[in-house]
Amino acid sequence: MPKRIKVGLGHNNPPEPIDIETLKRKRRRMPARRPAAPAVDPLADDVLWGARAIANAIGRPLRATFHLLSAGYIPASKTGAIWTSTRTALRRHFEAGSGERVAS
Repeated sequence: MPKRIKVGLGHNNPPEPIDIETLKRKRRRMPARRPAAPAVDPLADDVLWGARAIANAIGRPLRATFHLLSAGYIPASKTGAIWTSTRTALRRHFEAGSGERVAS
């Protein structure tokens, strides 16, 4: 059975010389292609789904936000069981400064 020699590992087996042209070819790699940027929907960040997202947007506790939503003080609607609103509607409502209920 022939003796196997591990080339390049250890003191007694120096690595085989590498051709300089081969080394240059390995360095000339094409830059990685970046994937095309996905189409950005400007309204995607505007819609708030859920009372927790609305609470974070207006900076109020969740329980207080539920009260404001159910009493109609915040411009929002229910989609099934989930409260939905938009950032622009909330911004307009709070900039107007009225403490009145919102007509649904």
